[in-house]
Amino acid sequence: MASSCPKLNYLGLRQCLAKSSTFGLLATNCQYIKSLNIAGVERLSDNQLVILSKNLVSLVEVDLSWNSCLSDVGYLFALKSCFFLDFTAFY
Repeated sequence: MASSCPKLNYLGLRQCLAKSSTFGLLATNCQYIKSLNIAGVERLSDNQLVILSKNLVSLVEVDLSWNSCLSDVGYLFALKSCFFLDFTAFY
């Protein structure tokens, strides 16, 4: 899907079971995403959030809630890398 939708603006993966490769493919192929809901995605790690944050610099809103594997390291990197963030859910 990621390679077929390079101009995707919104993606909701809330409570999905995603492989780590999914986030790399999104980061590489869907760099125009402005709204990303990855709340409750099982096994979402700081490393995967860093990869997304480095590449999805157009993000305006992101929902990272209910991700117990994320730490301050991932959250802070996302906040520093995504300059256009207007809404972020962490709880």
